[in-house]
Amino acid sequence: MATVFHNGRFFQSGIQGENPSFAECMLVDGAGVIIHVGSLGDEQIRQAEADGATRHGLGSRIVLPSFIDGHMHLLMFGQSLQKAGLESCKNLEDIRKILKDFAAAHPSASRILAKGWMHSMTDGKALASMIDDIDARPIFIDSKDLHSTWCNTAALDEMGVQDMPNPEGGEIHRDGNGEASGLLSEAAAVTIVWPHIAKVAPMEEKVAAIRHAIKAYNAVGYTGLVEMAMDENGWEALQTLRQQETSPMRFAVHWLITPRKTEAENLAQVDRAIELNRQFNAETSPDCRVVGIKVIGDGIIDGCTAGSSAQS
Repeated sequence: MATVFHNGRFFQSGIQGENPSFAECMLVDGAGVIIHVGSLGDEQIRQAEADGATRHGLGSRIVLPSFIDGHMHLLMFGQSLQKAGLESCKNLEDIRKILKDFAAAHPSASRILAKGWMHSMTDGKALASMIDDIDARPIFIDSKDLHSTWCNTAALDEMGVQDMPNPEGGEIHRDGNGEASGLLSEAAAVTIVWPHIAKVAPMEEKVAAIRHAIKAYNAVGYTGLVEMAMDENGWEALQTLRQQETSPMRFAVHWLITPRKTEAENLAQVDRAIELNRQFNAETSPDCRVVGIKVIGDGIIDGCTAGSSAQS
């Protein structure tokens, strides 16, 4: 049954954001689709009410269009809500204090996770030795742009990176003796650190992280998300959540293509995205669709995403 929402101010955009206007009511059909915004005297409203539409007053509230985040990482964002935030830090001393306080406040956590670090905070250095004495547990610190991860020795050992070769498109930074020194950048962060943290987390924790992410987005008016680097770990958790409950969020997913050594391995990932698109698309699954692939081809300048172009 359709509903006429009234006694509210329904935002209508002005020209180039200036002089916005507000409508008197909004008509929504039984499927939740907005089919008219205007005045109570409009023909569409009169006809809908003649057909049985009900009225619902909004107590003079302002009604705005919902927002869609065009580039986010669902599982990582949900997990980041439980991470120590380093955004306000100016130097290594600030970082160490926040990590120490966070570790003391979370004695039962298996790992210390942090976010928001920028290379300029530590004079371009990211060595395990700079944070090894803070806590015996593995420490993983995300750079602000998520293109690199700074780890302590316990984290490096847990991932087993000492004997790993650099992945295609990434680097496990090493000291003069060839030992992993603490920083994993670009594809090394994406293909080693992200899957590791997702894998060691129990499924119930991953589902809870996604649930927290959705709740945080809904709280500020978002009803749609574009996931720009989905992988099997995140996909399994998202589908588990969707099986458990109806989500108040729509997802458009880009499948992450991680650099591999052979063209066949790269194309196999594209084939996986195509397979999922055939199952999850606008017709079969409008609230959760696989719409494209993500190929990482940019880099960073001091923790800020950067692109490069060639000029002739």
